[in-house]
Amino acid sequence: MIATAITAVSLHQVSAKTYSAFYGTYLNYSSGNKTAGYSGTFYLNSGNLYQSTSIGISATRIEEKTETSVVSQGRPRTTTVTDYIDQLDFTLLYTNTDKILKNHIFNFGFHYILTDDTSTNNGSVFYFDGTYFKPYNWNSGLEFAFSLYPSTKVFQFAPHFGKYFYTENLTFYTWVKGYYIKVEDTTDFSFSQSNYFSGECGIHFYKDKFDAGVSLWGGKQIFAVKNSGFVVYNLADIYKGGILFDGGYKIDKNYKVGFTLSLNRLQYPDTGEDAVQTSITGYVGYTW
Repeated sequence: MIATAITAVSLHQVSAKTYSAFYGTYLNYSSGNKTAGYSGTFYLNSGNLYQSTSIGISATRIEEKTETSVVSQGRPRTTTVTDYIDQLDFTLLYTNTDKILKNHIFNFGFHYILTDDTSTNNGSVFYFDGTYFKPYNWNSGLEFAFSLYPSTKVFQFAPHFGKYFYTENLTFYTWVKGYYIKVEDTTDFSFSQSNYFSGECGIHFYKDKFDAGVSLWGGKQIFAVKNSGFVVYNLADIYKGGILFDGGYKIDKNYKVGFTLSLNRLQYPDTGEDAVQTSITGYVGYTW
């Protein structure tokens, strides 16, 4: 539904430890019936360098306002009606590094949705990613997601490639990723297109206790699954590109704080109206 940014802790930071974090997100829509939204997410990762399990629980409320004509004292007038879309998201992800195959990372995930949006309520998302990596050098893999909703099924395929670069003071990580999304049945929705293509690229740098990055994407997406299955856009809006900034600071060996700012262009299929979704997320993480 939203762009809640789950910043999953690196496997190299959770050697036989547990990492927990809380994320708070504010959403704003520049036009259309949707006006604003709020979300809170709890994230927990436990494991070691070779095997770990992550869970995420999110609660979201999206505010919608519509204008309705009513007759008062024999005269027509316009009034604004406020409605809400409430949603709960549950995510489970298992990560295996080097145990199944050497120099391979396998992610197996499941995401479940309870929402007021009847077309995607009780939606289930099955997630898999297989990646081959050269430690601290480069990686390449393929991501799959299968979303099962009451009104349709959605298939997502996303090849990706990442590369590390080093300077005397900084470490850089860059990546590119392509998305192909196929919607099996569009009968109950306001759009008719079934196939969507998009691409993403980004760069992230690390220096001592600081890290920050920026990513861009363009093309078209609908019902997209991102952030290893922790973020699912289950409302039937067509996204057309965006930009994301994020940063983090490790206060000490236990605490880390960070933020994410993203702007995404979208279109409401039922009206054809374009809008910009702005998402601001802050988080506090703790390593046990």
